[in-house]
Amino acid sequence: MTANELDQLILLASQGDMPALESLYQEMKDLVYALSLSITRRPSCAEDITQETFVRLSQSSGFTPRGQGKAWVLRIARNLALRQLQQEKRLHAPQRDRDSRSGSWGEETSLDRIMLRQALMTLGVAERQIVLLHAAGLKHEETARILRRPAGTIRWKYAQAIKKLTRFLTCTEKGDTHE
Repeated sequence: MTANELDQLILLASQGDMPALESLYQEMKDLVYALSLSITRRPSCAEDITQETFVRLSQSSGFTPRGQGKAWVLRIARNLALRQLQQEKRLHAPQRDRDSRSGSWGEETSLDRIMLRQALMTLGVAERQIVLLHAAGLKHEETARILRRPAGTIRWKYAQAIKKLTRFLTCTEKGDTHE
């Protein structure tokens, strides 16, 4: 789907067009969920944030089509996830930490999926967001707009994250999990 087509879906969805909202949801739900999960580290929270993102979008009147609709939707999701973290930190910091260690991304039957999850968890929140957004097809400049950071910083953090992932996966393949 082109950026202009996505912008039109967002505009229609924000004006109450339910078929457009459904199409937009199908197009972006996985990306919104992945971003939310990278921030919250809890599948149930990421699912709630994904739903809330599209509810907010359908009630919003502030979108102006400029070819940056994907970034706009992801910014909504990111802000909701960060707000969720802040609320949990104030109310349940010890409980959240315990849950984030034992959470899962669903039924993991593949060793590759488990390894990828472990590798991603070696990254910091910002690095994980950058890698997941890049893997979802966003350019570094788009990621920079979403995360409100300079594009150069995003490129540098992405390179550092890839080095960390490579080191982790190389050590794991060799059987050395202590780095």
